[in-house]
Parts: sequence; C-alpha cells; structure tokens
Amino acid sequence: DNPSAEDVTATGAASGLTELVGKSGRTMTRCRPSGMAVIDGRRVDVVADGTMIDADRPVAILRVEGNRVVVVEVLKEASESS
Repeated sequence: DNPSAEDVTATGAASGLTELVGKSGRTMTRCRPSGMAVIDGRRVDVVADGTMIDADRPVAILRVEGNRVVVVEVLKEASESS
C-alpha cells in the first residue's frame, strides 16, 4: 500500500506555521505567486492570494493550507495615517 498524501506531507500544525495566521511581515522576494517573506524574524515560503506582490512590501498572513502560507499585500501600513 502506498502512503496517503496526509501521511507524507507536513501539516501547518506540525511545522508550526498555523501560529503565523493573522500576523504581518514583509516580502523578501517577488511573490508570483510564490516567494519568500520574513514574519516575526523568520524566513517563510509564502504564496500570494491573487495578484503578484513585489519584493519589500508589507503582507498579512491570511491562512495556512497544509504547508502553504497564504499572504495578501497590506496596501496601507499601520504607521501611515490619512
């Protein structure tokens, strides 16, 4: 018998990724759709939700799907006021 995908794939919980949901960080590389970001000082492989995100842009972690960390660009940083 061959192992199932669940048997051989690390889950977000097992790899400590689920704790990142709701946090923010910054892209290190362009995400088109996959790339790299720094979240809480940790380098994380991420996937953009929808459109491409340029490097050095603020992002928020929407969800973790297995070992995929899905991010969206934060269009206005919290330090900016209108």
